[in-house]
Amino acid sequence: MLPLPLPVDLAAAAHELRAAPRQAGEPLRVVCTSMLWDGKGQHVLLDAVGRARAEART
Repeated sequence: MLPLPLPVDLAAAAHELRAAPRQAGEPLRVVCTSMLWDGKGQHVLLDAVGRARAEART
């Protein structure tokens, strides 16, 4: 199976959409633009975020 080409120029989009540094207390936002299935590992990201939040509270 061949990957489908993206309809977006990622280099241009990354340059144009570069986020400003996050301020203290501002929520972290994570964007995932892939299908949700175990092979992608989104569950690993969510587990890591949960662990980091738990450690930050202690």
